[in-house]
Amino acid sequence: MAPLNNLPWTFGTNVEGKLTSTEVLTEAGLTWGVRKEPLVAHLTLPDGSTSDYTVRGKYTMTRDDINAVIGIVGKNYRGVPNLECSALLDSFAQEAEAKFEYAGSIGNGERVWFKVNLPKTIRIKDSEEIVSFSLMLTNAFNGSKSLEMHLVPILNSQAVTLNTNTHMADTMAIRHTNMYDTHIKEVRKVLRMSDTYFDSLGEMWNNLADIPIGKDKFQEVLDNILPLPMADPETGEQPNIKRAEAAREKLQELQDIQNETNPFPNTAWSTFIAIANYSDHERTFKKRKDEAGSQDELRLISVLEGTSQNLKNKAIDILLGK
Repeated sequence: MAPLNNLPWTFGTNVEGKLTSTEVLTEAGLTWGVRKEPLVAHLTLPDGSTSDYTVRGKYTMTRDDINAVIGIVGKNYRGVPNLECSALLDSFAQEAEAKFEYAGSIGNGERVWFKVNLPKTIRIKDSEEIVSFSLMLTNAFNGSKSLEMHLVPILNSQAVTLNTNTHMADTMAIRHTNMYDTHIKEVRKVLRMSDTYFDSLGEMWNNLADIPIGKDKFQEVLDNILPLPMADPETGEQPNIKRAEAAREKLQELQDIQNETNPFPNTAWSTFIAIANYSDHERTFKKRKDEAGSQDELRLISVLEGTSQNLKNKAIDILLGK
C-alpha cells in the first residue's frame, strides 16, 4: 500500500462528537462576527499633510473580536456571519444524517470552512477500494466566493481526494436566508443533486478500472498533465526544465507504486489514484495575490477549487479519451 498522508483539512479543529453547529463553532473558535464599514483611504498630500477619504462603493469586512480587516467588498455584498451558518449546518446534519468532523479558518478568517461526513460509500468493482463522501461548507468574507457546498469523495486508504467536475458540478452556491423552512428546502435540493453526482462518479470509476494503461498511454497522460517546457526558439533553453523533470519522475514513481499495490494495476483507475496522490500531496501550493495562509491552508483551497482539482479534471478527460 502506498504511504499514507494527511488529508487537507486535518490542520483544522477536530470536532467529532459535537452534535450541534453551536458546539462546533465554540470548539473551533469561530463564534466571532463581522461588521461592514465604508473603506477609508488615508492619503498623504503633496504638502506632506494627511487626509482621510471615503472610497465610494467600497467597504471593509472587519472581524469584530480582533478588529482585523479580512476583506474589501462592494456595496451589495453581504457576508454570512458564522453564527448564521449554524442553521444551515444543523439542517444538513438532520436531513443527511451527516456527522461533524472538522472546522477551521484560513488566514485571519478570510475564509471559514466546515466538514461533515455523509453516510455514503462506493465500492470499486466489489474490491477493497472504498470511497467515502464528505460535504464541505465554505464561506468567504473577502468577497471572492459566495456560501458554497463542495462534495468531496475520499479514498481513505490512501488519504486522497477524488473530486472532479469534468462531467457534473461538485460545487454549488447555497442560497442563504434566516428562514428554517427555506434552509431545509435548500438542503434537500443539494442532497438530490449529490445522489446523482455519487451515482455518476461510481459509474465513471468502475469504467476506469476496466481501461488498460500501458507505457505509451501513461506517457501520453504525462505529456498532457505535466508537459515539459517549450524550448526558447533562439537559445534552445528550456526554462524550469529540472523542476518539470522532477515532477514527472515523482508521478512515475507514484504510478509504479500503484501498479504494485492497487487492486486494479495498470489501469486508468490506478493511474488516476497516482495522479490524485501527486496533486494532493507532492505539489507546491502557491499563494494567489488575494490569498493568505499556510501551505496546509492553501492546499485545502487547491484541492477544493484550484490547481489540484484542475489537474484531476484534465487527467480524467485524457484517461476517458475525451
